[in-house]
Amino acid sequence: MRVLPRGRLSYGMQLPVQSQSTLYAEPWEAGAGQAELLAVARAADRLGFAYLAVCDHVAIPRRLADAMGTVWYDPVATLGWLAAATERVRLLSHVAVAALRHPLLTAK
Repeated sequence: MRVLPRGRLSYGMQLPVQSQSTLYAEPWEAGAGQAELLAVARAADRLGFAYLAVCDHVAIPRRLADAMGTVWYDPVATLGWLAAATERVRLLSHVAVAALRHPLLTAK
């Protein structure tokens, strides 16, 4: 199954705001929330991005919390919300730690 068109440049991005690791988050993201995340997703959708990605970390080890940050939106809930707010962009999770989540919540 081919998801992206052959012979055509396709591009996407990891969404800002959704995960605020200090390794890559920009300063403006610290004060950002749902409105900013939605604005970025809709702009990327409108501009022809092929995909938008989120990431998941269920637990951040205390020794890595300063570098990784502790804000990580739930990937399933975030992607479901963005699916209703975008028109054509594909949505994916780089990481979804299903084994560490309660199966009924994941299925929901």
